[in-house]
Amino acid sequence: MSVTERIEKFRQSYVNTKPQISCERAKIYTDSYRETEGEPMCIRSAKAYLAACEKLPVTIFDDEIIVGTAGEFKRTGILTPEFSWKWVDKGNNN
Repeated sequence: MSVTERIEKFRQSYVNTKPQISCERAKIYTDSYRETEGEPMCIRSAKAYLAACEKLPVTIFDDEIIVGTAGEFKRTGILTPEFSWKWVDKGNNN
């Protein structure tokens, strides 16, 4: 199977793009968890997910076949305060 020019162009663009961290999702989740303090955890999680769905933009990059990323950058890493945050705190103890 041969790769089309469009796919190769996108692949090269992706490979040559520096990965970046998006903090937007983490901010939305953190704000939501603060607003729902005292509520059951399953409700807080659902409300945080809803807030992220409503507030995070959908970014579509040129030449994509499947659109959407976890953040606003082509190569995005995300922070997930609801799952893992202790590694961030450990970095402050050096």
